[in-house]
Amino acid sequence: MKVCQKSIVRFLVSLIIGTFVISVPFMANAQSDRELRAVWIASVLNIDWPSKKGLSVKEQKQEYI
Repeated sequence: MKVCQKSIVRFLVSLIIGTFVISVPFMANAQSDRELRAVWIASVLNIDWPSKKGLSVKEQKQEYI
């Protein structure tokens, strides 16, 4: 019985790994219609950065530090 279970497990693991190996080349060539390019900076206290609109680069750098 244990030999049969080991064989089934080996087969299933091989099947899963084989599926991923075969799908990798197809996924590498896939292109998305939309891109996501964003950064969200927030602390544990839910403070967003920069704190207000219209800050100069120097003020943003100082606030970031």
